[in-house]
Amino acid sequence: MRNLLIVDDEKNIRLGLKAMIERQFPERYAFRFAENGREALEQLAASPADLMITDIRMPVLDGLGLLERLHALGRGTGGGADRAAAGAQGESGGADRAAAGAQGESGRGDRAVADASEREAAGGSERGAAGSPDPAAQGKLPASPAARPLAGPAPLVIILSGHDDFPYARAAIRYQAKEYLLKPIKREELFEVLERLEGELDRRHGAAAGAAAPADRESRAGELLQGMLTGEAAPEAAALAAAGLGWLAGDYSVGVLRAAGGGEGSQLQGLVQPLLEETGSEAWAMRQLRGGDLVLAAEDEELLRRLGARLDGHALLRCRLALSSRATGPGQLRRAYSQAQQAQKYFLLHPGVALLSYDSVRSLSAGCPLPEEPIRRLSNLLGTGRLPEMKKLLQGILDIRVIGRCEIGYLEGISRRLNEEVFDGVFRSYGEESVDILRLYKSAGHIENFERFEDYYRHVEQLLERLDEFVGRVRGAHADRKDMQKAVEYLQEHYAEDVNMAVVSNHISLNYTYFSQAFKEHTGESFSSYLRKLRLNRAKDLLSSSDLKVYEISAQSGFDNVKHFTRVFKEAEGITPLEFRSMRQGIGPGR
Repeated sequence: MRNLLIVDDEKNIRLGLKAMIERQFPERYAFRFAENGREALEQLAASPADLMITDIRMPVLDGLGLLERLHALGRGTGGGADRAAAGAQGESGGADRAAAGAQGESGRGDRAVADASEREAAGGSERGAAGSPDPAAQGKLPASPAARPLAGPAPLVIILSGHDDFPYARAAIRYQAKEYLLKPIKREELFEVLERLEGELDRRHGAAAGAAAPADRESRAGELLQGMLTGEAAPEAAALAAAGLGWLAGDYSVGVLRAAGGGEGSQLQGLVQPLLEETGSEAWAMRQLRGGDLVLAAEDEELLRRLGARLDGHALLRCRLALSSRATGPGQLRRAYSQAQQAQKYFLLHPGVALLSYDSVRSLSAGCPLPEEPIRRLSNLLGTGRLPEMKKLLQGILDIRVIGRCEIGYLEGISRRLNEEVFDGVFRSYGEESVDILRLYKSAGHIENFERFEDYYRHVEQLLERLDEFVGRVRGAHADRKDMQKAVEYLQEHYAEDVNMAVVSNHISLNYTYFSQAFKEHTGESFSSYLRKLRLNRAKDLLSSSDLKVYEISAQSGFDNVKHFTRVFKEAEGITPLEFRSMRQGIGPGR
């Protein structure tokens, strides 16, 4: 299990990142947390981490200061050369990402993290004032504490930032950050980066162990397979032949063998190798992958099919074998592997079989539209006590008759939208109070956590039941509306001041998003509409009963400036403030 350190001064961001990553990669990471750069350094001095995700703007020691210290400690421990070489490989990726971010990325992000990033943006700028060409070059880093050596190699670093300015990206690249991601975070971007860095960690650990190319045929073949699977250029024919892989120049098939339930990778290899050796064929190769999958390639597809048949119903280990279409030449190995991986996903819908081929599923429809509107309705029904209606909606959303006609990406899309619209929506609205329930059902976040579609369906249904009860209970706790009346009274007293929804929700100690919903239910209108009405009513009173100038009335009514006041007043009343005064005071226009 990898050690992943998340560094951010916002607890909701730390929890949101953990929930997002854990749902996509269950059991892959052991999570640790720090609130600022100094805490992170203390943790890394006590125990190493493989990966670190850090914000830039933090108190005590910010993200760039943290990277600077890590960079200096890396040079001092003698590991700097290796890390510098590794960092050089990642610089172009970081710069490209920063450039892409500068163009203004949009799309769906993890909203728990997005909401927190919006609060962060409202709290001030990150390190480096406007006009400062390089945030790390201005001598503004906090004084360094007594440096403690790192307990191991420096972690691979992902920077999170609400700023897309190139100086921040340039500073991050200088200190060998592997990626620079902009808030709000896109799930797919973050997952892609984590997958890429997993490969780099594998190579780092292999080099640290002094791994040299083994002499035996199977090991050499496995290493070459690994390289081709991760996108390296196909080896020369002579190298393939030396490893016993010369047959890859012709036709072959690729299989992905997985133990049902996962986690039995070492047993798989020990079980499969003697069975393949018994065949007398030498035109096969295999490679154990991180996570437990065993990748097989064979010139004769029947060899793989017979292997699958022998493993079917094994007394100790249930296995599932997915096969690619036929491939030709080493350049097609990676594509064939992707096909076999895709076919593996369909065992969720066919739990009673032990072998599936890509050819048997490739004709399924790729154009099935996601049930977006029913998912939104399902989210809106949470907490209303209408559980039968919710279950009926879920039956339509996860209709196995439709799912069976569509490629697996359709079900993956539904799972993703349920996460974003429903489960993450509860976290956004109710914060930490909902974390315990969501943690109990974290496996519901991804279909690959289940062996059978029925298990996934039941898990989602149970989670909806718990969330409906939870949301209803929280709303019921505020049913008497004393808190909302307190909010209304606060607004009536302070409407002329610099007041907003965050200020009022904090005043009555309610979650920001839930306050917005509850306020509208209590008053019948949104917070902004209610506040605008209070300010306009005060302005009309002053226009009718005083000789104050329009700009004075604007200020006393709580508007930012007279131009904004005039525009809002005319939108609401259809006339300007001066015209309103003329009508109310019964005098000619122009006063």
